[in-house]
Amino acid sequence: MRASDELEETLQALFCLEEGGDGPFSEEQVLAWSESGPEALQRAVESGLATGGPDGFRLTERGRPEAAVIVRRHRLAERLLHDVLRMTAAASESAACKFEHILEREVTESICTLLGHPALCPHGKPIPPGACCSSHNQRIRAVIHKLSELHAGDQATIAYVQAANDARIDRLSSFGLMPGTPLRVHQMWPSVVIEFAGTHLALDRETADDIFVRTAEPPREKAGEHRGRGHGRGRRKRFWRRG
Repeated sequence: MRASDELEETLQALFCLEEGGDGPFSEEQVLAWSESGPEALQRAVESGLATGGPDGFRLTERGRPEAAVIVRRHRLAERLLHDVLRMTAAASESAACKFEHILEREVTESICTLLGHPALCPHGKPIPPGACCSSHNQRIRAVIHKLSELHAGDQATIAYVQAANDARIDRLSSFGLMPGTPLRVHQMWPSVVIEFAGTHLALDRETADDIFVRTAEPPREKAGEHRGRGHGRGRRKRFWRRG
């Protein structure tokens, strides 16, 4: 591992440790979290990015935003690898550790915009926001949207499902709603009804928020359509609302 990578690992370790407590943290705690050695920890102190001594180590005011950028790159990489490329949690974590060190700022912002500015990593940890999040940057038009953002008549393909628990993901999978499944929005109100594989399925709004889809065109208002509403006469063969 390069010296610069080891320094980044150390800053990331301190940032993540501080998410769970105020610190300061012992050298053993920092080294146990990261793959870097004591030399990298000392470089962080000498660079003014961390303070350290007998009482422990913590990030400085200058080091914290630099550490946040590193953590942001790592968690966005996890989001991309795990949810879009469908890598296992273990594989995406390992790959993200390498990926984070080569992501340039512009690439990081593009990935964040493409994914719709996600707030959490696959493990539920917050992704530090970037400039593109606060300004809702659309320089690279997001091609992945929440199902709940579409309109009646829109067609899309499921990119990934982000749910609070595995049980909901398993239930959606049992209906055939898996990455790569093409669908058409039948209606958006009072429930979200989608058509896929010759069947109709009704979802509540919260569940529709968990399904992220890839669209050829961005969701937009259609002439004569009230936002969030759409009606159709097709027979609904299957329904599921969260109980």
